[in-house]
Amino acid sequence: MAFYTKLSRQEIQAIAGQFDIKVISYTPIDQGLGNSNYLLATNQGQYVLTVFEIEPSQVTKMVEVLRLLEKNDFPAPRLERLNTGKVVTEFKGKS
Repeated sequence: MAFYTKLSRQEIQAIAGQFDIKVISYTPIDQGLGNSNYLLATNQGQYVLTVFEIEPSQVTKMVEVLRLLEKNDFPAPRLERLNTGKVVTEFKGKS
C-alpha cells in the first residue's frame, strides 16, 4: 500500500509529546490500509504511530472495535491515551 502522509521528526515529536512520549528514532512503515504508519523508538519503548487517511466516522468505529478487543483480552493493538485522556488526536486535519 502506498505511504500517504509524510511527517518530519518535529511533527512526529509534536504528536508523541501529546502522549508524554519522547521519540528517539522513527521509521516509516510502508504498509497499511487507509492509513500511514511509523514505527517509533521512544523513551517508553516501541510504538506505532498511525495517521488515518479515512473519514473521522471510520476512525471512531475503529477505536470502538479496538477498545472492545482490548476489553476482552484479544491480542490486538492497544490504544494509548493522550495526556488529555483521549486516544485520538488531530494533526493537520487528520486523525
